[in-house]
Amino acid sequence: MSGWLSEEHSMSAAERILDAAAAVFAERGVAATQMADIAKAAGCSRATLYRYFDSRRAVQRAFVHRAARRVGAQVAAEIREIDDPAAQLVAGVLASLRVVRADPLLIAWFRPGDAGLALELAETSAVVTAIADSLPATAGTTSLPATAGTTSLPATADRSGRGPRPRPASVPATADPTSVPATAVRSAHPTTDPAAPTTTAVRSAPPTTGPAAPSAAATGVAGDPAEPSLAQWLTRVIVSLLTVPGRTEAEERAMLERFIAPLVRTGPRPATGRPAAPTTG
Repeated sequence: MSGWLSEEHSMSAAERILDAAAAVFAERGVAATQMADIAKAAGCSRATLYRYFDSRRAVQRAFVHRAARRVGAQVAAEIREIDDPAAQLVAGVLASLRVVRADPLLIAWFRPGDAGLALELAETSAVVTAIADSLPATAGTTSLPATAGTTSLPATADRSGRGPRPRPASVPATADPTSVPATAVRSAHPTTDPAAPTTTAVRSAPPTTGPAAPSAAATGVAGDPAEPSLAQWLTRVIVSLLTVPGRTEAEERAMLERFIAPLVRTGPRPATGRPAAPTTG
């Protein structure tokens, strides 16, 4: 057990726990998996597990954030040679779907019993940031255009049954697309499990350096909450298609080209969502 308790191994230990949790989530279902199941799969005690993640939701959140960064890095590498923003957007969404569907540990999150939880966690700002990072076409889009006179976008109803969710707070991005930030594993809510210690031993990792984080216009973590960013809508579209897929990839591509590709715009947009007034000179 000493290897678990060494502070210098804390990040690798967190990764090891998430790897073990991934297998249990896929086998038992995300909602059905308990902390005791994760500890057993990781080969540690529940007390040790709570040193790294203070609740089941903290494990779930850290796993989703890590997966989003990894998928985002793969997608960015796949579409980097595509110059047309609309084509890049469509290719990026389709690539995200393929990567998740090809991994049994990821697609397991989108089974009927877990889809609502997957959507809830996917709408956290860390996931939206990963989407924005992987799809440069979202960087210049401050909000969605009006869709008057067009067919509306597919609905992405919350399947959790809990109604509207509050807007999540921003989570800092990390330079390493596969690492688990130490600050991301702590839950905002205290646990009532008797095995949980009364003090926490996980320390925040030192600040990392790397590429600048996407703008608020891309991620939607700041500004007018009434106008979701394109990255936020793409997150919902991806989750919807993973939960209720099209009959074929060609059908999904046609839907994306019809409804999503036209959302890509260049140039600034007023915060009110109305077209800018023409200038004279």
